[in-house]
Amino acid sequence: MDNQQGKTTEVLLAWIAGFMDGEGTFVLAHHSQRAYPYPQVSVNNTHFPTLPWFTNALDRLGLPYYVVPLKPGYLGKDGFRRKPQWAIQMFGYKRCERWCRALVPYLVTRREQAELMLEYINSRMSRNPAKGGRWRDDVGLTPREAEIADRLYGGHRRPGNPRSKPSQTTRRT
Repeated sequence: MDNQQGKTTEVLLAWIAGFMDGEGTFVLAHHSQRAYPYPQVSVNNTHFPTLPWFTNALDRLGLPYYVVPLKPGYLGKDGFRRKPQWAIQMFGYKRCERWCRALVPYLVTRREQAELMLEYINSRMSRNPAKGGRWRDDVGLTPREAEIADRLYGGHRRPGNPRSKPSQTTRRT
């Protein structure tokens, strides 16, 4: 008899990966209280009937997530009113690593981002063991980590845009 559980898992992972290809992001975010960028995976959408289906699929797969309520109909920077939307986000090395490992085989357009994030996570975690169960933020970036951070920077920095600021990451080796 076929393994129905395995097929269901593959279908769910493929569906989530397809959704992430179109609507998701794999970025390294900067926070004022952190010295170095940290991984963030997120997906936003305006179709509310999709949210319970998406969260149910994540629950069945055992993938961690946060549902983030966004302002309904907020006014964008361009002056246009936005549709209400939902967001699912993950922060942190271990949570984002689980997402990337599960989705990379099924991703198409976001595969490179997820693979770069995995490389960054693996490099940081191998050089920065937790101290007392807490992440140490005093280990500098290697040149490769800094390169990945610049490529996955979540500040909407676009290569070749003279107005965009490069990563303000301090590089210590």
